[in-house]
Amino acid sequence: MKINHAHHSVPRDPKLSRISRGTFVLTGVVTIALAGCVSQRAAPPPRVMPQPAPMARPAPAPLVQGPTDWRDRPLTAGDWSYRTLASGSIARFSDSTGIGLAAITCNLSQRIVTVSRSAPNPTVGPQASVPLTLVTTAQQHPFNAVVAANPGQFGPSLVVSFAVRDATLDDLAFSRGRFAIEANGQPTLILPAWEEVGRVIEDCR
Repeated sequence: MKINHAHHSVPRDPKLSRISRGTFVLTGVVTIALAGCVSQRAAPPPRVMPQPAPMARPAPAPLVQGPTDWRDRPLTAGDWSYRTLASGSIARFSDSTGIGLAAITCNLSQRIVTVSRSAPNPTVGPQASVPLTLVTTAQQHPFNAVVAANPGQFGPSLVVSFAVRDATLDDLAFSRGRFAIEANGQPTLILPAWEEVGRVIEDCR
């Protein structure tokens, strides 16, 4: 009689199989989770240095410019006066304290009209004269003025003389409201063209 030695396998417990599979799956999940934690660990944010607050700068003050046209500038403070002289007549412009600034004089015997302006410290040029300009609303009249001691009865002055029919005198008399006397080294005089100016000129004609 032939004995059949069959191989008898030991049956596996299904519960143990399920536990083994569960353990393997759990181990994989934990491993992936740990890997995710490691990979998702964010780098520290860059350090932000505090910025100084910007300093407030005051707005620049607007530049205040005076009028460039002499006709828009204020008149020189003062007043004209008129009086007769033994030699003719004079119109004198003085400030509020009575100090003379300019004068127009008629010398009747010589038929000459002089225009003078104060110049306490005149800057005399090489020809012993000082550039002076009479500015009217009609035009500018440049001259070389001479330095005189006291023609307008107010001390050292710059003087320009005219024959009575010189057209410059008409420009002074009929200048619209004002005329100016400019001279090197001296403040500009902007004078009202009042009747005293024309009266002296007519006295010599």
